[in-house]
Amino acid sequence: MENVIISNSYTSNGYLFDIYGHKLENQHINIRNLTFSDSSSLLHGDVIKVDIENSVFKNITKNTFSPLVSNSKFSTFNISNTKFTDLILSNGLLNEESQCTLNNIKIDNVKSNGRALLYFINNNIIINNSEFDNINCMGDINYSSLILFNSEDANVKLNLNNIVIKNSNSNGPLIKIDGNSNEFLIKNSKISKISSYGPIIEVLSKKV
Repeated sequence: MENVIISNSYTSNGYLFDIYGHKLENQHINIRNLTFSDSSSLLHGDVIKVDIENSVFKNITKNTFSPLVSNSKFSTFNISNTKFTDLILSNGLLNEESQCTLNNIKIDNVKSNGRALLYFINNNIIINNSEFDNINCMGDINYSSLILFNSEDANVKLNLNNIVIKNSNSNGPLIKIDGNSNEFLIKNSKISKISSYGPIIEVLSKKV
């Protein structure tokens, strides 16, 4: 998919593209120069690989409990040079059971009324060279974070490099790390003008 504008598009099942029952190596989806606004969630279908670059997601209110980009499990997402702006969400950007790399991302003017904006379970996560501005996480204290990373029983890594988080609020910790054993690295980053219930970074893992 390249040089596409999707606006004011809705489906009864809540997703515009349903890709299901295929193996990861056969389902590599490339999305470039997409402008996506005021529509149902973009993708559904487990065990896929998705690259999104040079795109914009904007002016979207989602009252349903489905992530904005995709509800795909056991999948791999690489998102680069992309902006998310003016969003009201109930369940964040992606399904929590997928691997994700974010590079050169800007997310601003976002309200998350349910789970964490970026919620990850049992997967390695990398966020590079990205900015978060005016993020309001207004959900339940146990899930209301900008980033919620739970390794459970897996030994996985959360790597934050050269990120800026500013002018944001959270009903829970801004960044929450949980699970039995994981690695958490944050470097060359700046966090400023934050209001959170509890610590800015909370680590509950048994071993880090």
